[in-house]
Amino acid sequence: MSRIINKLAEASGGWEVFLYQTLKEVCGALGDTEAFQFDAVSEAKEILEAYEELAGGHPDKARKRPTVVNDQSIEEVSTPVRVIPVIKTMKVESVENVEWKLEDIILTPPPRRAPKSKRLKAKISIGADVGGSQGDLPLPARQRIVDRQDILITNRSGQQLGVSNKQEGFQGQISGKHVSGHISVSGAYRLAFKDNTLGSAFIHFNVESIPSKLTSKQFEEAIATVNKLSVEDLRERLEHFGMVYTPCKCGKDDCFGWKIVDQAVLAEAEAKRKARLTAARNESSIGGGR
Repeated sequence: MSRIINKLAEASGGWEVFLYQTLKEVCGALGDTEAFQFDAVSEAKEILEAYEELAGGHPDKARKRPTVVNDQSIEEVSTPVRVIPVIKTMKVESVENVEWKLEDIILTPPPRRAPKSKRLKAKISIGADVGGSQGDLPLPARQRIVDRQDILITNRSGQQLGVSNKQEGFQGQISGKHVSGHISVSGAYRLAFKDNTLGSAFIHFNVESIPSKLTSKQFEEAIATVNKLSVEDLRERLEHFGMVYTPCKCGKDDCFGWKIVDQAVLAEAEAKRKARLTAARNESSIGGGR
């Protein structure tokens, strides 16, 4: 029976509904007459029943028309299928408030780059009376003598007269067969030569630059850099812990010129200083009245 329906569908070219209605009207007009007993009419009736069964009782509705493929009925669905995209959600970790700790803050700038030393030679005069020589070596501005264990003294022809003592604790102390004495870091020297007829000699020594002091702005920026913070963030943290900048008066050559201290400690030291001044003025006042 499916072969007949397939042939009808293929041959009709879309007129299957018309054929169905025609067959149905003919069969309905014959009714239970004798003509209904004919084979052609019976076959037509079977075609109608089979067509209605495949079409679900709605062969004349365009929205639900049967298509037979390999003896299987497939319905054409005109309603679009809505595709719902799958959205992947990112895992968000909760961020906790980070507690600041004073020990996590670096309070000194990053180490300075080690300065390079250079070798210099200075000519000194030797007194003809006792062979003595003293004075200050002509050091360049903001330079200091280093490696005093490598100081060498020669005459004008380059002959060695004496060298510095290399023992610990005796740096700058000059000893030799022809000269003895001392040379300080600042360049001040005092020497005695055995031959007072030399007239002059040469001192060979090493110097390096003295690190310059920083301005308060440079110091603050250096602290912020070493802590990997902006200047504003650094100020906020220092204020949180009650820390402040203050000039440093340690007197060391490599001092940056500033330091960070506890504001309470600084206030206490200032209070003690004022108390000492007041006590000194009071004592002076009482002594002057006697």
